[in-house]
Amino acid sequence: MGKTLLKGIAGLFVAFCVGMTVVALWRAVMQTSGDAVTSLTINRDPAEIYLVVTDPAAFPDWSGWQRRDKSAVFAIHGSDARPTVCWTGKKLGDGCFTRGPGDMEQRGVLFALSPAVVRDGTPEPAPMTLERYTEDDGLGAYRVTIEPAKRGGALVTLTFEEPEHQGFMAKVFGLLSHGEDERRAADMLAALRAHMRKAKS
Repeated sequence: MGKTLLKGIAGLFVAFCVGMTVVALWRAVMQTSGDAVTSLTINRDPAEIYLVVTDPAAFPDWSGWQRRDKSAVFAIHGSDARPTVCWTGKKLGDGCFTRGPGDMEQRGVLFALSPAVVRDGTPEPAPMTLERYTEDDGLGAYRVTIEPAKRGGALVTLTFEEPEHQGFMAKVFGLLSHGEDERRAADMLAALRAHMRKAKS
């Protein structure tokens, strides 16, 4: 009796795992990108938030990445118009983002993600053949959009995006990492809200 019950439970567990795998693969085939979106409302003026998220020097303060990795080192490169922020750390690894175009109404901005190299302990952008990411680069991006909230303040949305037109395995990988992107987006926005609240007090 006990063995039969255990076999039944094991069978149900295996069936559940197979079902989840099938659903995951189906979603991977149907989706065109590995987007992960998180939003929250911050009780501040949208223009104030835009100025903070587009200020490269403020990034370590509000992103929460440095709090997650105390060993992280950040460096800023490039022009004021299109600055690049690079980091290196035991948990974060090595990476960069370049602030891309924003709109005239200060409602959103795109950041292109890319690899970094570390020289003498300082992270800097890895050599790139193209200025902006494409599907051929295998790089990603994230976009911050800022809109007035219905009850005051601003609705801030952080979207991690993958290049479109990826192959099947790339889509599967994007799907499997989807949850991590959502957590990362949520962490960054929570840190941004805390940063804006602290600046107000």
